Amino acid sequence: MIKVLFIINKWADFKPDHGISNEQHNYVESLKSSHLAETECFYVDEHLIKYNKPYDKALITYCEKIQPHVIYVTLPRGLNFHIQPETLSRISESIGTKIIAVFPDTYTPNDSKRILKYYDFIDLILLQDSYTHVLQNLTNKKRCFPIWTPQNPDYFFKENNKKEIDVSFIGSVFRYPERKLAITLCSRVIENFIHRGGQDEDKLDIRDYGLLIRNSKISLNFSKPVFDEQGFQCKGRVFEIILSGSLLMEQKNIETQRWLIPDKDYIEWQNEKQLVEKIKYYLQNTRERQRIANSGYKKANEKYSAKIYWQTVFNYIGL
Repeated sequence: MIKVLFIINKWADFKPDHGISNEQHNYVESLKSSHLAETECFYVDEHLIKYNKPYDKALITYCEKIQPHVIYVTLPRGLNFHIQPETLSRISESIGTKIIAVFPDTYTPNDSKRILKYYDFIDLILLQDSYTHVLQNLTNKKRCFPIWTPQNPDYFFKENNKKEIDVSFIGSVFRYPERKLAITLCSRVIENFIHRGGQDEDKLDIRDYGLLIRNSKISLNFSKPVFDEQGFQCKGRVFEIILSGSLLMEQKNIETQRWLIPDKDYIEWQNEKQLVEKIKYYLQNTRERQRIANSGYKKANEKYSAKIYWQTVFNYIGL
């Protein structure tokens, strides 16, 4: 069986008291659920907290010990402690390991620069949630593969029980001015509206997070990056919502349209007034709401499940 070594953070925001990171359930647990490979983890934050020094040598030693067929490393923007490209090259050459790197948050043209730093040392570059700008600015795109965010089906699945929450948004508004405005308006005019801060603000456990989405008739999402920077993202929350059978109401953007069809699989909105109008309409029109939610759920399971994600990735690198 394929052995995959994940190089990820164990804790959300590098803080043990914030709970397990999204990388753990998005990648490690989703692969475990597929039964396609064995998993091992090298936790970057755990190493840095304990030793307070670069981890490249420790990683090489660990790889020599466990001999992984694949390394799957996440390289998010804004951090200065990533593994060095030369370290990945050394591991690949000495062990024969295939290298897969995930680049989330590539929503500006300048993000192509951090991809180019690693390009020659990686077998497969996964663009996870922002695709348009970076693909326009990369001359060589051969190893770049746009892909969705995988989800663990143990947390995100459809239940047949009656949904008790009309509308919810489970996520942070800190550093997101546009979100804060929309959530404030919804909380004033939608009677049965729930907002929880998610992992950052509420330290919400992933099981409780999934339960809130499954119990929501309508779940909101926002596609603008932090501080409303340029570009858009198809957030992992998109797939959490549709896999849970809730109607996704998503801020209009080109990235989500890569995977889903507006008005068929989900509902788009462009401003706060339109958002409230559409919420009220779909709460009153149950059959139409359920039809669109069911279409999104069906497409997610047929095209964007955890197993399909990992089959797609492994096929790309010839495993």
